[in-house]
Amino acid sequence: MRIKYTISIVFFLALVIIEKENNIISRVSDKLTLRQTPRTPLEPVLPTRPSPFKGVFEHHSCKNRRCGPLNLTLASESCLQKAHRAIKLVRVRQLQTLRLLAEEPGLDVRFIQLVRDPRAVLASRIVAFADRYKNWKQWAEDGDVPIDDVEVSKLKGNCNNLRMSAELGLKQPLWLRRRYMLVRYEDIARFPLQKAVEMYNFAGIPFTSKVKAWILSNTQASKETGGLYSTQKKSSEQIAQVVQKVCGSTLKLFGYKFVSSEEMLTDKSISLIENKVFN
Repeated sequence: MRIKYTISIVFFLALVIIEKENNIISRVSDKLTLRQTPRTPLEPVLPTRPSPFKGVFEHHSCKNRRCGPLNLTLASESCLQKAHRAIKLVRVRQLQTLRLLAEEPGLDVRFIQLVRDPRAVLASRIVAFADRYKNWKQWAEDGDVPIDDVEVSKLKGNCNNLRMSAELGLKQPLWLRRRYMLVRYEDIARFPLQKAVEMYNFAGIPFTSKVKAWILSNTQASKETGGLYSTQKKSSEQIAQVVQKVCGSTLKLFGYKFVSSEEMLTDKSISLIENKVFN
């Protein structure tokens, strides 16, 4: 029996859990914790087991208890009971590195690559990770970004990897034929239900009324928080110009419009997203 996997690739990569058949080892990770998130209609909350890591808890508490470390054994056992399994990967440098998964005879793998405007990604990180991105924050305030700085070089490299992976996926080589889908973050934000239906259909997962109800009840952003990390609200023109210079081909591929003035960043009536169909 072929096991169906849907792998979501998000900009760069962080976690992969791959289970070897009939070889589950008891593991508890002190790096992964159960966060306080809306319960999905597809999966009950994982049960807990005593952890050897005393005093390790999630920074944000759960609704009913503090979140201890995620027990990978229980997570694996739960996944093995399901017909469909989804894995979220962050920091996959090249889509090509996942080819062996796609060609594994016992797996039916689909890849959904989620992309976002690099200007918005950088703007959100400057806000969310102020210490790590203090140089960018200072450059935004000063209006002077050193184009040859190592941080700018990293941004360029990340954009290039993102673009090359998408170009490979969109070419649909034999190992990716009918296995690859490209989705923009902004399209999900604007049309959550429509994009959810498209992704479910692509993955071959039934889209039930229960799933629809969950999406409708969990995708209503408040006026206070809406657009907190948007390109236009948090970017400076200087930062935007630098991103456009080093990530120009990436922006064009994904249908993000270039800005040429501060007004284009601040005027919410001006859309920076082209209507574009990728698949």
